[in-house]
Amino acid sequence: MPKISKLLQFLSCILLVVLITKWFLLGGVEEPKRIQSWYGMRKLLRFSGGIILIGSLVYRYALKRPQTIVGLTTMILAIVAILTPTLSKTFGMAYPARLETTKPSLTVRLPLNEMVIVTWGGDLVKNNYHAATPSQRWAYDMVVAPHGLRSENLGDYGCFGKTIVSPIEGTIINVINNNPDQTPSQHPILQANAFGNHVVIEPKNTATKLILAHMKEGSIIVKKGMVIKEGEPIGQCGNSGNTSEPHVHIHYAITQQAPNGLYYTTGLPLYFRDHSGTPMPTGGFKRVGKEVLWNNQGIQHIPQ
Repeated sequence: MPKISKLLQFLSCILLVVLITKWFLLGGVEEPKRIQSWYGMRKLLRFSGGIILIGSLVYRYALKRPQTIVGLTTMILAIVAILTPTLSKTFGMAYPARLETTKPSLTVRLPLNEMVIVTWGGDLVKNNYHAATPSQRWAYDMVVAPHGLRSENLGDYGCFGKTIVSPIEGTIINVINNNPDQTPSQHPILQANAFGNHVVIEPKNTATKLILAHMKEGSIIVKKGMVIKEGEPIGQCGNSGNTSEPHVHIHYAITQQAPNGLYYTTGLPLYFRDHSGTPMPTGGFKRVGKEVLWNNQGIQHIPQ
């Protein structure tokens, strides 16, 4: 019996090492298998790690078996496996898709005419927390000053009620317009529809989607099936969905795995033109004492 237990522990160690290693090698997998593997590996790591950890604890403490190097290693690896998906994001591991090789990409105009501050954007997690999520790999969050307030009054935020315009010519393929705006808070009530009121545009001659989210309740003036031109009004900035303050969320995606949804899509590179900044504006912030200083100082659309 002790020999069988040691063998099981050894095999568990090998399994966990293989799973953890595969997680960090996902960048070498081609789409759409990569996104399938990414979601599958998250579940498998946590499930396998949990089962093996419980078994190890029962063997060591309930059955009062002596601790061995293999047994201790198994427990440590099980904990690592459980935490790997979460810690990967915490330590800045983006979804393993490279900017240089991910196709197609899209270049559009800014969705607002006002000076906007990109709070989150770019290729790296430190500048763009969305980068850790496959469907929003190169998403942006944009605000209008003043922002980052402690106020619970939506009207105090510069972005609230501002007109959002279409960043590109395309067909409206989905509209949600009836979600309530949240009271601004650092801990918003999570809603079933994370994007809140949003519009999905299919750029001309593509099978991709451009998503604009968190719009003001009842403000969207376009309808499904409409063809919209670049610069035409869509609706107003709001605070619906899972959002702490009024802002515009925008990202570009291909629906290889979710033809009828938005949450299991593959994010694609999104760039901006005709503005006073770089094609892929970066966000992020730094703290100076108690003050939060955002890296992006503001960009504005320049009419051509």
